[in-house]
Amino acid sequence: RRQTEQLLEASRHDGLTGLPNHGAMVAVLTERMEAARKADSAIAIAIVDVDNFRLLNDTYGHPAGDRALSGVARLLVSGLPASVTVGRYGPDEFLLIAGGADTPAMGAALVRLTAALADFSLQFASSERLPVTVSAGIAAYPDHADSTTALLSIAAVTLAGAKASGGDAI
Repeated sequence: RRQTEQLLEASRHDGLTGLPNHGAMVAVLTERMEAARKADSAIAIAIVDVDNFRLLNDTYGHPAGDRALSGVARLLVSGLPASVTVGRYGPDEFLLIAGGADTPAMGAALVRLTAALADFSLQFASSERLPVTVSAGIAAYPDHADSTTALLSIAAVTLAGAKASGGDAI
């Protein structure tokens, strides 16, 4: 039984960051939306994408990408209220879910994250220090969408707009 529980737990978490993975985060978002619907309250989500991640991986290799992802994950977890759920959503994306009093503060929390990233950079051998930046798209229930899929779609569209503006944007 213990081994089965460990396997199940491992299937819900990202091996690199230790954060909940895509499937676990979608399940949490669905549960939170149902709870918000019943309580007539709001939730906010943000999809946070590491800028130029593919270029970093192609230029410096997967260990460099792993360092960038691990660093961003640490900053997300340490810089957000404990009530905000943080998970790995895609290869270079994180999903944040906030409810209740934390919902209006999502944008401010992401601004603080980008400020903290200003002090985070990577260096490989004799290369210059490489800054790590992120872009984010935010969406809220019930203001922008009334389903999990629609909320994620709107956050993805706003993320695309942030990236199209050159990145390092919310």
